[in-house]
Amino acid sequence: MTSLHAYFHNRDQAAFQRQISLTDVNARDWLGRTVLHLACAASARASIEYVRILLAHPAIDVNLQDVESHWTALHRALYNGNISAAILLLQRDEIDSSLKDFEGYRAFDLYNTTVKDTMPSKRDSPSGLELYTWGSNRNASLGHGDTDDRTHPEQVVLRHHDEAGDDPKARDDISIKLQPAMVCEVQMSRLHTVILTDESHANIRACGFASAGRLGPGGGQHTQPSFLPTIKPDSETVFAAIALGQDHTLALTFDGTVLSWGLGRFSQLGYEVPPPHVQSLPRAVAGPLRRTRVRGIAACKSASACWTDSVLYTWGTNNGQLGYDKDATPVQTIPRVVTKVIKPVISVALNDTAMACLLATQDVILLFNDMYSRMTFPSPTRLPLDFLAYRPSQAARTITTARIFCNENTFATVSSAGEIFTFSAPTPSPRERLLPVQPQRVWALRKQWSAVHDAALGGDGSLIICTQSGHVFVRSRGGGSKVSRFVRVTGLQRAIAVRASDSGALAALREPYWPPDITPAGNNLTEDFARLRPYLSFARPEHEGRRIGPIEHADPGVAEHIPDVAVTVCEEEDDGYGGGFEFEAELLARDAQEVMRLWNILAQDRIARRRPRPQADAVGQGEGLYAKSKLPHGADLMLRVQNSTELPAHRIVLSARCAVLARVLGGLGSLHDRESGISFKLLPAPVQTIGARASCPPQTPSEAPRLAITGVHPFSVLVLLHYLYTDVLLAINDPQLARLSGTADAFAHGRLQAAQAVRELQTLSRVLHLEALADPLRSVVRRAPSPSLNAHFRAIFDAPEMSASSPDADVVLRLADRDVRTHSFVLRARSLFFECFFADEDWTRDRWESDGILGVDLSHLEWRAMQYVLRFMCCGEEVEMFERIDFVDSIDQLLSLLFEVMYAANELLLDRLLLICSSIVVKYVTIDNITAVYLEAASLHCPQLMDRLHQYMAVNMETLLEARLLDDLSPWQIRQLASAVQGHQAAKSPFSRLQLPISLAAFVDEHRAWLAGQDIPLPIVRSQPKPQPKISPKASRRPSQQQLASPGSPSKPNIVVPRTPLLANTSEDLFCMDEALVPPLNLNLDVAVSASSDREELGSTPKVGPWKAKSSLPKVDMKAILAEAEQMQASGASGRTQHPHPASSSLTSVHRQRSGDGMRVSFSLPKTHDVPPHSNTPSSSRSTSTPAWRMPNPSLLSAVEPPSPSPGRSSVMATSRITPSGIMQVSSEKSPPVQPFSAPAVQKSKSWSYQSSPGPGSGPSHPGRIPGLGPVISPSKAKAKAGQTATTHASSSGNVWTLPLAVEPVSRASSSAPMSFAEIQQLQSQPDNTADQAKKERRSLRDIQAEEAELQAEAEFMMWWTAEEERIRLENEAIAASLLQSQKPQPQPQQRHLGRRKKKSAATAEGESVPGPKTLRGGDHRKR
Repeated sequence: MTSLHAYFHNRDQAAFQRQISLTDVNARDWLGRTVLHLACAASARASIEYVRILLAHPAIDVNLQDVESHWTALHRALYNGNISAAILLLQRDEIDSSLKDFEGYRAFDLYNTTVKDTMPSKRDSPSGLELYTWGSNRNASLGHGDTDDRTHPEQVVLRHHDEAGDDPKARDDISIKLQPAMVCEVQMSRLHTVILTDESHANIRACGFASAGRLGPGGGQHTQPSFLPTIKPDSETVFAAIALGQDHTLALTFDGTVLSWGLGRFSQLGYEVPPPHVQSLPRAVAGPLRRTRVRGIAACKSASACWTDSVLYTWGTNNGQLGYDKDATPVQTIPRVVTKVIKPVISVALNDTAMACLLATQDVILLFNDMYSRMTFPSPTRLPLDFLAYRPSQAARTITTARIFCNENTFATVSSAGEIFTFSAPTPSPRERLLPVQPQRVWALRKQWSAVHDAALGGDGSLIICTQSGHVFVRSRGGGSKVSRFVRVTGLQRAIAVRASDSGALAALREPYWPPDITPAGNNLTEDFARLRPYLSFARPEHEGRRIGPIEHADPGVAEHIPDVAVTVCEEEDDGYGGGFEFEAELLARDAQEVMRLWNILAQDRIARRRPRPQADAVGQGEGLYAKSKLPHGADLMLRVQNSTELPAHRIVLSARCAVLARVLGGLGSLHDRESGISFKLLPAPVQTIGARASCPPQTPSEAPRLAITGVHPFSVLVLLHYLYTDVLLAINDPQLARLSGTADAFAHGRLQAAQAVRELQTLSRVLHLEALADPLRSVVRRAPSPSLNAHFRAIFDAPEMSASSPDADVVLRLADRDVRTHSFVLRARSLFFECFFADEDWTRDRWESDGILGVDLSHLEWRAMQYVLRFMCCGEEVEMFERIDFVDSIDQLLSLLFEVMYAANELLLDRLLLICSSIVVKYVTIDNITAVYLEAASLHCPQLMDRLHQYMAVNMETLLEARLLDDLSPWQIRQLASAVQGHQAAKSPFSRLQLPISLAAFVDEHRAWLAGQDIPLPIVRSQPKPQPKISPKASRRPSQQQLASPGSPSKPNIVVPRTPLLANTSEDLFCMDEALVPPLNLNLDVAVSASSDREELGSTPKVGPWKAKSSLPKVDMKAILAEAEQMQASGASGRTQHPHPASSSLTSVHRQRSGDGMRVSFSLPKTHDVPPHSNTPSSSRSTSTPAWRMPNPSLLSAVEPPSPSPGRSSVMATSRITPSGIMQVSSEKSPPVQPFSAPAVQKSKSWSYQSSPGPGSGPSHPGRIPGLGPVISPSKAKAKAGQTATTHASSSGNVWTLPLAVEPVSRASSSAPMSFAEIQQLQSQPDNTADQAKKERRSLRDIQAEEAELQAEAEFMMWWTAEEERIRLENEAIAASLLQSQKPQPQPQQRHLGRRKKKSAATAEGESVPGPKTLRGGDHRKR
């Protein structure tokens, strides 16, 4: 970090300026950022000054990229919404906005990801698009009205048909006059361009070369540079699609009819055309298409095609691409079915040599030279992670072909993944074999926003594409064969379609962004008049010694004897009108509230008239409710009903609403109806004002004239006043109104029936000529009269008297070019400015003129704008007054007029008019005028308009910055724009930018519509696993030297064998293999036992597979087995029932020697217990040559359960011998296959009895027997006693390889006699409370993993042990062979061994014993 970084962080601008000339301005900090990077990313207002200082330095590098993301200063400025810094950077000539970061984003691409709506919407049928054209215009195909070429895209402005018509209303309509016609489709060929607009009729236009009739009847024979209608504007035909050949045009209507016109020399029009083969007028293609509905069309220079839902038709010159034999049909005049295509067609691309069809099955087939080929496109090699999202298997999206197009030589397809493939039809050669068509990928997918949305092929292999982000790229060929890279077209954003012609003309359809509409808020004319009803403003009189405060006009209160206002409706069933019932009920509730207000006024007036009149009061004072108060809201008339009740009113309202009352109030006479007795008569004011006040309007009721009304109830007069002020007739004739609580009591207390009030109102409407009230009063339900308030006041405003002297006008507005008379009540009701103006009596008292007129100086405003302001205030006109303006001819003139109106409305506090004008302004905002509109709107107080403009500029910021359209804004306006942009960025990413806490519920509510359309699989709820017993702690498998020590010490056990932990048998333990119930090996016995047949005899569970069931027996460590064998050898017992000697159970050492092919395990015996190889110790006759340590122990035989292999499987026999030096060697060998035997059931534990083979001379020798290795013991199961229950330890597994179970003897202190192996097993079978308690504990994941590792290690050890046994067996066989050779002179021992083998074979044949899976042998051999 340099000093510049430090000064910038401290915001020390003075020191920063001094140091900048002494330090490298491009130096980086420890994160690889320069000071310019930090200044452009800062959002503080002072940071822009540092940017200016840095950019003024001559050595600054504005294109440096940081180390972390490869962002430039422009990347950082746009990402952080620093528009001021971005404008300064783009003003540099050396700035490179095309630099990309590590993710492939340019600076503007990065900005577009931070703001919503910068990309175009994905619509299936786009409409309302803007047309931009550029490129070569030598054929007048760009449509700009000239033949000049365009380097950059320019918008084509199209005038509506109705504007050029004869209808004057259509010509004056602003929406038709100023709004250009939008484009739906565009097609380009070499010589002309045709577009479809969104007009309601005759929506096809063309430009280009008009010869040969390709432009229709209006083209003539000359060049047509502008888009003009192809058919008459009064035609009702509406077109849906177009297709262009070089000299003809096809058009498809919405009803499925195909029309064609142009040059038909190739028979491509679909009908016969006589020479010179020119058809100027559009003509329907009949023949087979007469009664079919065509879905799409395609065309080329010499042929045409169309397709329905199931059939493809072609016609024209056949070069082998039309789908039928070109030799048989070289020319097809009328449409013909293509029989080679039997599946529905979606799209067709056609040129003079080939035709490609996109089928409904998403297959692309190519027809060329009478051949048929199916295209195969390569799948994407790698898709980015941000493009591929998780989709379940049932909703997996496959990549398909989205669009197909072509030029004169090349075809191209756009895949749904956004890639482009090009291919060409092969040219057949008689000498060469036709190779298959190989598509070539020309645009690979990189990012989701870079996926291709649309593309087009131009001449010379040029290619134009538009991406999902709305950008347009062009690839063109140079002079040679080298292809240049894609170059982005600047100044064009939000494009959704592109087109190209063979002549070099390019076009793009852009989707404009329309800001959200502005909804006008505030009161209209009716609501403002209702707000100033003068009879609702009064003060409650004193009653029974208490004073009640003033009553607001919105809630006048209720008298003591009048029930409270109820706005609830009686609960009834629906009347069958659906949702309208609730609306009508709400209107009735409002009417009931208003009825109660009117009855409240009459009740309060009776209370006021009952007060005793003070003697000091003048005549007329103290009479009525309004006697002591000032006239509210500028009222200038009092209505005296039945010579008792007096109500205030405004003369202008009565005069404007009723012409009869206008004559009476104008002094032209009174009104009397003889039939009903109703009369109206104007009376002078009781108190006449003199002097200066004579010219002022009346201030108190006594100064106001009276309009005497007789023959009618005061309540009926109030209902009539309510209608005159609000244009609403209270539904007193509706029977449901009486059901509302309070209304019936009010009528009863007022001694008036609702029917009588209705009759009086009918009479008043007849006498006063109020025709609008006749029908609603005759109805028995609530019925609203036709609105007429705005029309009545519009008639007064348009009257000639408004500009001259009028008796009702009391205000004159002096404008710059004229004076306008109006009424103070209207101005007071509509404008808060005038309401406060007239409410200030001190200010207005001296400004009334002698003729009773108050002048207001508005000379800074002109009638051009004020006429719309006054029409809004006096007539209630809103948007409709801007629909027809005769003096406006352009959008700029309209916007200028609107802003003049908005300035006046802003000054007079007309917020609703301001919003109305703003809603019109946003409809005419474009890229070209947005800066000017923003400058004008910045001086107004209209937050809604500024918000829409900021949103529009934020979305189109890329175009505005590239075109340098924001350079004219002032610094504070740019700061205001930057703040709005940052707000839009935060609105899109609130959690990352504002650090807001993430609310899952709010997030789901915001995207609920999106989530509803996703195919998300339901979660799978797993069942609760069964409780697992606690596994006892593991111990080391290897006994230490102390554990193998002599048992003479009382504190140490004789033998310590570690316990192998057993896994719990749970429902998820699927891959635990069976372990056979293998007894521990005893090398002191020469036995071969079997256990599998016994388990079968005891009715064990059938074997159903390789999955294991847990055994209850522990495993036996092989070292413990060898130690036990050594103990038996050291005991020196000579008989089968003799126990080992106590001193012979200890071992001195354990030796492991590794040889070349394995490891040898040996145990050293003490020298004091060495036994000679041929000892003469007394023993049985069958074991005279067997050492005493090899004799079987009966105590061990009862506790051993020997294993048994499967029938027919050979077993492994382990043999051991003691060398003269006292070292025992163990080996193993395979025994011949054996058959299982049956055994009776036993109780609890299986006990076995062993029968030793006869002596060496008592029978045939055992096969495979080595001389001198002792007898062979054959096991047999003992019979169970009566009453005992047999228990089995069976496995449910199949015949798989198993490992022996480890047995852990219970360790105890040595005593005078060592423990036998049977005693150890008996102690082990006893319940162990400590182990049970440990099993109940829960195991951790670490314990389970350690246990699995222990099992794996044990399995590896057993594999090694098996290999070692095999190796030792082979060595022993070699030694036995050598011994046989050395013992040939001694025939006697050999005969004994052979006799033993023969006897063993005889016993096996008689079924007395069956050898087990392993035969343990031991013997002594003299050292060679």
